[in-house]
Amino acid sequence: MIADEPNGLGFDPLAWMKESADDGDYEMVAPAPKRTEHPENPATAALGVVTLAATLAAATANELAAELRTALDAGGPVSLDAAAVERIDGVSIQLLAAFCRSAADADVTVHWQSPSQSLCDAVRLLGLSAVLGLAQ
Repeated sequence: MIADEPNGLGFDPLAWMKESADDGDYEMVAPAPKRTEHPENPATAALGVVTLAATLAAATANELAAELRTALDAGGPVSLDAAAVERIDGVSIQLLAAFCRSAADADVTVHWQSPSQSLCDAVRLLGLSAVLGLAQ
């Protein structure tokens, strides 16, 4: 087994920290975070429409966040097409709540298109209907 492998006894989890030879200080050099690029539909991006998937889970939260950020950065009203949502986890609800608050802070209108009953029930159970702007 090689000592630099994560399972090896000699593995150094702080190897990304490099000592500066100039003044003896330590310089922290962390790898840049990976950005997940999400291909957009140009027709819906121009209109500010974000179509939500049938299943919204932590595994796809980065992609959804990127799409929501793009829609918010456009500055115009944003429509969230939530008709297909069948399952949603807490991470995704939290993401949508943060998006709605950011939109409100930026004076961007968020409109829900046909929110599914599953989405409305999950949001209502968590007491976030007002935050997301969904009718109870």
